[in-house]
Formats: sequence, structure tokens, C-alpha cells
Amino acid sequence: MTKRILIVDDDKYFTEDLSVFLEMEGMQADVINTADELFDRVNDLAAYDVVLLDIMFRKGAYAEESADLETGEAFYNVLRDVYPEKPVIVVSAKNQSEIQINFDNASTMYIRKPLSSTIKEVLDLIKGL
Repeated sequence: MTKRILIVDDDKYFTEDLSVFLEMEGMQADVINTADELFDRVNDLAAYDVVLLDIMFRKGAYAEESADLETGEAFYNVLRDVYPEKPVIVVSAKNQSEIQINFDNASTMYIRKPLSSTIKEVLDLIKGL
């Protein structure tokens, strides 16, 4: 069965490269590049096996209400309310200790950007789900 991956990142070059790489590995990758689209599509996430989520995302209308959180952190909280067991791989240039989300959830993983040295780790995590 083909894994469906949702890549959530405002860096279009990063998402394009990563989606091509994942598709070369036999996976289906879809991309969200804007915060507003991200919050609008929260109910569509059931179709995905895993979400790759950037934390430092340009703010959109929904995220303005959570000024103390990065957009990705605010979205993570919404995602967990709707899909508490959905596998999420947090992909961030921030250190894990700087991110304001609960990593105690067994279905939440963290990988540091840039991915050049850890792309195999991303593949291994996805394939292991």
C-alpha cells in the first residue's frame, strides 16, 4: 500500500524537493505551503498516513490568535485535538527544546533541518509507520 504523506512547509523549494524524493521512493506526497490553507484543510488529514510539519511557518489569519506560538505549533495543537494518534514528524530548524509542543505523544517525532544529512532518517521513520 502506498503511503500518503502531507508536507506542510512554507518553503516551496524544500517541499518540491522533498515531495519528488518521496515520490521516487514510491510514496504519494501532497504539499501545503500557506498557513491559511493548512487550517482550512485540517479535516482532510484523515487521508494521510503521516504529516511532515514545519514549525516556523509564516503566520496566516488563523495563527494571529496564537501570537505566542509559531504557526506550526498552533496547528499541531489543532491537529492533535482532531487526530490524537496521527503520526506527525516535526521538521524544524529550531532545537526540540525550543518548540512549544508535547513530544510525549508516541506518534510525534522530531527531525532537525536541514535534512541533507537526515533524509534517510525521514524515510526510515515513514516506512516504519
